Amino acid sequence: MERIELPREPADFFSDVYRQLFPEAVRRRLGEYYTPDWLAEKLLIATMEADWGDPEQRVFDPSCGSGVFLVQVIKQIRRRVAAGKIAPGRALKLILRNVAGCDVHALAVETARTNYLLALGDLAEGVTDVPVYEADSVLRGPQLAPFDYVVGNPPWINWQNLPVDYRRETMALWEHYGLFPKRRAGIQTILGAAKYDLSMLMTYVAADRYLRPGGRLGFVVPQAFFRAAAAGQGFRRLQLPDGTPLGVCAVDDLVELKPFRDATNRTALLILEKGRETRYPVVYRYHRRGKQCEWRARPVAPDPTSPWIAAPPAALSAIARVLGQSAYRAREGANTGGANAVFWIEVVRRSRGLITIRNITEGARKQVPATEGEVESNLIYPLLRGRNVQRWSTATEHSILVTHRPGMKLRAVPEAEIQAYFPGAFSYLTRFETLLRERPAYKRYFKPDAPFYSLFNIGEYTFAPWKIVWREQALPFTAAVAGPAGGTVPVPDHKLMIVPVDSEMEAHYVCGALNSLPVSAAVAAYAVQTQIATHVLEHIAVPQFRREDPIHRGLAAASQRAHTAVRNNASTHLDRAETAVNEWAARLWGLEKKHLDRMRDFLRELGIAIR
Repeated sequence: MERIELPREPADFFSDVYRQLFPEAVRRRLGEYYTPDWLAEKLLIATMEADWGDPEQRVFDPSCGSGVFLVQVIKQIRRRVAAGKIAPGRALKLILRNVAGCDVHALAVETARTNYLLALGDLAEGVTDVPVYEADSVLRGPQLAPFDYVVGNPPWINWQNLPVDYRRETMALWEHYGLFPKRRAGIQTILGAAKYDLSMLMTYVAADRYLRPGGRLGFVVPQAFFRAAAAGQGFRRLQLPDGTPLGVCAVDDLVELKPFRDATNRTALLILEKGRETRYPVVYRYHRRGKQCEWRARPVAPDPTSPWIAAPPAALSAIARVLGQSAYRAREGANTGGANAVFWIEVVRRSRGLITIRNITEGARKQVPATEGEVESNLIYPLLRGRNVQRWSTATEHSILVTHRPGMKLRAVPEAEIQAYFPGAFSYLTRFETLLRERPAYKRYFKPDAPFYSLFNIGEYTFAPWKIVWREQALPFTAAVAGPAGGTVPVPDHKLMIVPVDSEMEAHYVCGALNSLPVSAAVAAYAVQTQIATHVLEHIAVPQFRREDPIHRGLAAASQRAHTAVRNNASTHLDRAETAVNEWAARLWGLEKKHLDRMRDFLRELGIAIR
């Protein structure tokens, strides 16, 4: 057994042992990210304010882990004892009555109980039992009187990663609290568009069961509560089933601080008050190393469950001018349902209408044998991947085998037809039939008699000759025009968003609007950087293109010049083109120079450089 490193603080001994005994991978599966002392103290102070350290206040942690929040509360009470503000005996009595926690894991409970006793120090003489309970606070929590404060770091586990039995047991609770809003399309949920998290459910359960009216809840939560379009929608109702509101007092955005060294999750602190309506804009503190910025946040759309937009007050006011419903609709690119290594290909050689292809297995999630085949050329399209798109520029390096024809939408070419007219493609695909039939999305979304090589996110937009595409994971907003390449339409993959349009000029008009400073600021203010998806055009008011409008034509011309400048690697010309883009965009939305300056300052505050 490896040697256990002893911590400097005795009260941290057992929590450190616990973390060393259970490796990072195990704790991640359990959703356990143990909270550093400084973060626990910061959240407690922000939540309890003047009551911090008052032993008369009842405090409960419903997922206490090693007990870091309980320990911090006890330490602060002991400081009051040391200052002579309360007698030791009375302090001990109040602590044991008012400072409680529970956890579902037995070892965590024993760790928390031990840390609780160690935190009591010389007050602990004769104490053999402390109020830390082994229980699942979501399903079968302890029966306790309501608390003044509920604090903690609930487990962060995605719905899809919960054990099947636990999903089944908790489903009624998810529905009871309205955390599963109706999806517009079942395929979005099937392909994982919404990342519901167990911490959402625990927040509502804890506020409902353990918090008194007027009490406050302070939790460490994923930033997705506020920013994610689908996953956070139900949460942002901020209302219990009996109509009791949960008022947001403040949010601290800690994404840039990365407080959990073994987690990539985007972290925030949330403080709610039970029985208080949320009044927008709410206090939203954005933290960077050595700096705290006082921002404000509100829903990006009139719907109060829409994602929040957050920025400095002046920038938020300027950004609001570009918000609204767009005349355009975005779609996701073609999705293989987890079979990229079958459909993504490289061309080996061409010969009389047939193409010899080799599948691309590098980086594939599933092990797929390297295979060559000779297939019909009219099923092969240039593949446009996320990494092939930059601002004002697209390129293709590989190809994709598309088993759907224009006009067929999600219906793939029937097996009888593909055997008759595309025998080479059918022969190649048959080698992967078992793998393709076992795709979870295929089994859930398609009928058993559907072609086993069916793809997802295929429609007329896939084959549109002119498209605007943007990357799902890039700030500043990264869009470009994709047109016919050598007479063949490129097919974007699912990491790209698509807006089909009727002409090259219209494509450049929309692209110019999307790559402009106002849109970059708006997207940065509300979107999660890794989820800049189709929702952008649900919130950015891009008007319908009109060829006779001089502003529209000017914006399109500036976009064309920007594309040309990037293609020619002409940085000076690109600077001029982007300046023109922003000037035309300002006219499009009726913005003044001061509005653009506020937006630019906001992006600089985020570390995003834009002209």
